[in-house]
Amino acid sequence: MRPSLLLPPAGTPRRLALAIALLGLLAASCGADGGIPDQPDPRSFTETSDVVSLGAEGDTSGTAPAESTTSEATTPTSQDTTTTTPETTTTTVAPEPCPLPQALPRDSRFGPDMMRLHRATTAFAEGARRLGSSVEAVGDFSRGWGAREPVASALYRMQADLYGLAFRLEQVYAAAGATYSPERGWVFPDPAYPLATLAAPWGEIPAFQAVTLTALFEARGPRAARAFFKDGEVCRLVAAFSTAMDQAVAASSG
Repeated sequence: MRPSLLLPPAGTPRRLALAIALLGLLAASCGADGGIPDQPDPRSFTETSDVVSLGAEGDTSGTAPAESTTSEATTPTSQDTTTTTPETTTTTVAPEPCPLPQALPRDSRFGPDMMRLHRATTAFAEGARRLGSSVEAVGDFSRGWGAREPVASALYRMQADLYGLAFRLEQVYAAAGATYSPERGWVFPDPAYPLATLAAPWGEIPAFQAVTLTALFEARGPRAARAFFKDGEVCRLVAAFSTAMDQAVAASSG
């Protein structure tokens, strides 16, 4: 039989035996690890870690770097957003001298007159761009260069597009009850008629034919002819029609 750890050996004095027995009972009540001072209570780790965590909140070597990392991660995002806004992009891109009208919104419904005039305005702007590209490709700017290829075909197509736009516009105005006189121009029954914005560039067509195109084909060198397009002289009427078309669409949408 295994001897009990709580009983002293035989022959031990009574007082000593009682002392040994009391120590054994004390050890038993504390547990096997209760009398070992070099093993800390597991609660001490919790208390210690709590103290470290609280102290690190005010210490730059504790949790502060993590907060700094988060701040550094969000700062470039706002900077990127600021540098890639549509306003910033617009200021860095040169405007097109012969702009097209803006595309019609897909979720909106316009009448046939608006649709036809929008297509005609777009065709005229595209024709002007083709004319500009053909001028860039000219190698011989001797007299009559505008009547030779590649300019001759591009000029013919642009003129056809312009005449088609003017003809359709006059038809639409007449159907809307508008009247024209050299003294007053176009007069519309409805002052808020959206397509009335196209009347002003329509009135500039004679000067475009007689003055602007004549000055273009009188240019006697690539620098002068191409500057006519770069400076926007030829494209001024194109821009006027495209802007008026955009205004008409906006007025109809509102």
